[in-house]
Amino acid sequence: MISEILQRYFFNPILYGTGYNILNTLSYAMIFIAASFGIFKLLCILKIEIDKRFFIGLLPFIIFGSVLRVLEDAGIVVSYFFVSPLIYVTVFAIALPCLLISIFIGKKTRTPYHLILFSAGLFVMLCAVKFLSFASLIPLAIVLLLLSFFASTLFLIKKFFNPRLLTNINSSLLMTHLFDASTTFTAMSFFGYWEQHVLARFMIGFIGPIAMFVIKLAVLLPVLWILDKEIENKQTNKFIKFVIFILGFAPGSRNLLRMMMGV
Repeated sequence: MISEILQRYFFNPILYGTGYNILNTLSYAMIFIAASFGIFKLLCILKIEIDKRFFIGLLPFIIFGSVLRVLEDAGIVVSYFFVSPLIYVTVFAIALPCLLISIFIGKKTRTPYHLILFSAGLFVMLCAVKFLSFASLIPLAIVLLLLSFFASTLFLIKKFFNPRLLTNINSSLLMTHLFDASTTFTAMSFFGYWEQHVLARFMIGFIGPIAMFVIKLAVLLPVLWILDKEIENKQTNKFIKFVIFILGFAPGSRNLLRMMMGV
């Protein structure tokens, strides 16, 4: 019974690319939350500040994960460890040793660890990027047009209403997830792609691909409000927002690169 459930709801979606279902979505969410909590505790033990340096150091690894996922989509590299959600485990397994080594070298050489970490991430990212080949820039143009509209709207809202919720960091996170929504909207509206996530598929069935923007705003804005109101510890607050950034930027980048490659 258990083996049948695992096969049907967990293994088959990865093996055959049939997308997410309610059971594996909830399970992956709980695992992701638990793993994020463990990573945060590790960062606290290592006394690593969640700041711009931390973000800069890890950014190439996030892009690397998106590129690696696209290369798997294109059949250039083939492994179940490059398919969601295992791709997150793969990138973490590469980034963590690089982080620890960067800290060690940084202390020995009195070099900022994030510069060493960024260099290592840039190297692995470029090793993957060299295999990309773009078939069209039209998806990029559409996404940029949508983002220009959202950025302009956000600018006007901040200028005339200046809501406290829309701090610079929160505005960046909002734009990041609107970027993700824009790539999904573009992919489904113009290039015949389909949505893998179960909640999004349900909503899209009612109002179409525009549902992605509704979901992002309906979920992200309350989450950011709760974070700023309830999470007073700056380290915790910044780490959660870093995770939120990854959850928007990584899939959005993958979607855009995939469309541009025509995969």
